[in-house]
Amino acid sequence: MFLFNSKFFFDFSSSRVYYLSMTVYEASGKLYIWFSLKDSFSMEEDFLGLIKISEDPERDKECIKCALKDLESGGLVKSAGGEIWILSRPFESYEQNLEITADICLAMAEIINAFCDTIDNEEEKCNPSSIKISDLKNLIYIANHLMEEKRVDLNGEME
Repeated sequence: MFLFNSKFFFDFSSSRVYYLSMTVYEASGKLYIWFSLKDSFSMEEDFLGLIKISEDPERDKECIKCALKDLESGGLVKSAGGEIWILSRPFESYEQNLEITADICLAMAEIINAFCDTIDNEEEKCNPSSIKISDLKNLIYIANHLMEEKRVDLNGEME
């Protein structure tokens, strides 16, 4: 069974979303996932692996090229000439700089620390004046935990 929208459709049998048209932002997200699993992308060989269904393949290829140029300007990939892009270095070593305001740091710490209190874990508590990558990982863990609980609540059992 499928749910159609003007922009995407959802396949309930596989729980996958397929975009019928996309923005550069959406293409960047797909490519980010792609490069987390693979070290290169060839438009000719990998397009259908990245985009399962396309109303306008030429438009979507141009959208992907724009996203690849953005990833290249950010240092994630390099063009090998033509239609092939290769990771500049291992995906796991790619870093981004992020500036976080004091109010966001405080909110992050409050969420992490409240969760730590709930699970009785003092080691993972967060200092709002010194946010670390481990704190961001803990927020991801908390979000995944809450989403999993929501799925269980909605279905009455694990998916």
